[in-house]
Amino acid sequence: MASPPLPPNYLLQFVTDPILRAMLGSTDCRSEFGADPTEKSLLGLYALAQDPDGLGYREVVAWKNLTGDPYAKDAIDRHGRYVVRRLYGERVSGGWQVDHYPIPKSLDGPDVETNWMACSYEINEYKGSLLSAMLRRGT
Repeated sequence: MASPPLPPNYLLQFVTDPILRAMLGSTDCRSEFGADPTEKSLLGLYALAQDPDGLGYREVVAWKNLTGDPYAKDAIDRHGRYVVRRLYGERVSGGWQVDHYPIPKSLDGPDVETNWMACSYEINEYKGSLLSAMLRRGT
């Protein structure tokens, strides 16, 4: 037997952080998750606010788009490079950045969830400089 649906904003009563409470109760949040946010969406948003590596929303989505698991500790990016979740923004082996894939930002790619992908920092910077040079030359 399925459990009955939760009333709107049911979990809001358990969230003590005032900024998170305001965000969960806002119209923007409700429109993103539907008129009646589900327990799963509210818990997901709350878990994101408590991210173990301190990543923001965009970074968590990009990591999830690569691995399928927003909390996987490490992965191989689509270019075959080893990346480590906690090394976001680091310019070290295993460091990664948010790549705009499949449509590069320099080609007016949208800055939306479906166009974010985790990518090793070496490859992402190389692709960015290569594409910039090509656009400057007009090729």
